[in-house]
Parts: sequence; structure tokens; C-alpha cells
Amino acid sequence: DTSLSIRAAKYDSGSELGFGVAAGMDLWGTTITVDGNVLVTPQGTSARLTGSVAGDWGDAFGIGALDLRDTNLTIATDATAEANELSISIDTDLRLFGGYIDVIGDIALGADGPTISFSPPGTYDFVDLLGIPGFTLDDADLGVTAGLGGVEVAIDTTMDMGTIDVGFTGAFAIGKDDVSASLTGRVDRWDNAFDVAGLNLEDIVLTLGAESGPAGASMFIGLGAGIHLGATQIDVAGLIGVGPTGWEVAFRGEINSLTSNDLVDFANTLTRAGNPNATEIPEDALGDFEIKDAYINFAPQGGNAELGITD
Repeated sequence: DTSLSIRAAKYDSGSELGFGVAAGMDLWGTTITVDGNVLVTPQGTSARLTGSVAGDWGDAFGIGALDLRDTNLTIATDATAEANELSISIDTDLRLFGGYIDVIGDIALGADGPTISFSPPGTYDFVDLLGIPGFTLDDADLGVTAGLGGVEVAIDTTMDMGTIDVGFTGAFAIGKDDVSASLTGRVDRWDNAFDVAGLNLEDIVLTLGAESGPAGASMFIGLGAGIHLGATQIDVAGLIGVGPTGWEVAFRGEINSLTSNDLVDFANTLTRAGNPNATEIPEDALGDFEIKDAYINFAPQGGNAELGITD
């Protein structure tokens, strides 16, 4: 169903042939109407066609999980460009995490189908992502790529974890029926971590994983950090969860040697952090001993079932 109007002209500098075009175009199962102009000159062929898909466009471009709304397309070639290649740009609303965001992007055509790169114009806040309480991201900078394998959302964001905002980077993988996320955050130092006075962590790495599907949704945050017990630093690892009063953490560390003075120093650090006027525990309060090959466990009082701690 193609309609053409033809215009030809000859000038002292050369000639040109122009076409006005209105036609139907199949985009991986969806037929749209495009119209515009094609110009043929001695330098080559240039074209600019536009088309649109009004309303909802599910599985757009044959890509499962890519849902668009009110989509405008521009298809162009430029004979004067150094590389005269077909370009397709898109301006649309992208369905993401239960809502729509305005995006622009470009479409690359390949033997395995289209690859679409979207650039949202701003940053976004997401509350209780995937329906998971506490999975809230702020000032999220997104980059979206879609292909026949699904949709990937690269993200650079922050998460409010009480006394600090932690920066996370990573990606969401979005399929037709499921979503998974893998994000990593790093903090150089976190004093009074998780609102526990005197719990000072260093060189912290947080690993966030989440998934959602027909069976439900879940999230975990793994923790790796260093902590000082007196003059001795140990490396700890554990999990972070959401408790009745906010973020809670349980972690464990192994240490080759721990002295009684280390324990007293750590107890004083915790006590003075909560009350700077608290009476200091004397260094010899526990006598003089050394613990070897010990495991140190930290857990919220009363336990946290999400962290696997019941007492």
C-alpha cells in the first residue's frame, strides 16, 4: 500500500529526483504507516520518514517484556553524511517497574533482530521496587537496552540505609515473566553503622540481589567489611535485612587471636558512642587472657528471621 508523488528538477549544478512517500511498514509483526520524502541526487539517496504507534504497544519490535506507549519513529538516511547508514530513532513511553517513563532512543538492525538503546531524560525514585518493602532507590540514573533476549536496565543509584546513603551500580534483567537485579555498593567508612553506636565499619562492600516472578519476590543484601576490636581488625561477612525498626544486620568474622584488652577497648567504644560521659571500663577488668581461632558473631537483639536468626 505505497503511494508516491514524484518531483524532478534539473539545475546548472546537476539534477535531483524527489519522492513523497506514504506506505505501510511491518515492524516485527506490527504494521505502521510511515510518510515523508526521499531525495535522489548525484551524491546519493537521502530519506526521512516518520510513523507512530498510538496507545499501548506490547512486545514491541517482537521483544518480549518491551511494552511501549504512544511511540513516534523517525527513519532516515543522509547522502551527505560520511557514513550514509539507515538510522531509526524513537520517542516513546517505556513501561518499567509498574509505571511509564518518557524515553528517547536509537534502533540498530542486525541479523538477530533489533537492538534498542533508550536514554531517559532524568533520574527517578523507586519505592518498594518489585513489591519488596525496603527496596527503595533514589536518584536512579538509567540506561535501557532491549533486544530479542529481553530488556536490561543499567542503573546508578543510591539507597537510604539510615545514617548514610549508599551508592549502588548494577543492572536489572527483565524477562517476559520475571525480573532479577544484581547491584553492588561500596562505602569507605561507616561510623555507627545501622544506628548501632560504636559499630564502625571500614572498606564495606554491599551486594544486593533481588528477583520477582510468578512465585513471588525476594531480596537479599550481602555485606563484607572490616571492623576493629580494640587494636585488632577482622574481616566480617553477613546479611542485611529489614526489621521492625528499620535496617538490621547479622555478620560473622573469624580471628586468629583476640586479647582481653581488645574486648575491653571494643566495649568502651560502644559504650562511649552511646554515652560520651559513660564510665570507662578498666583495661584489667577481664584479667589477662587471649582467645585463639575464634568466630565473632553480631546479630540484632531478638533475632531476625529474614537473616536466619531466631534468637
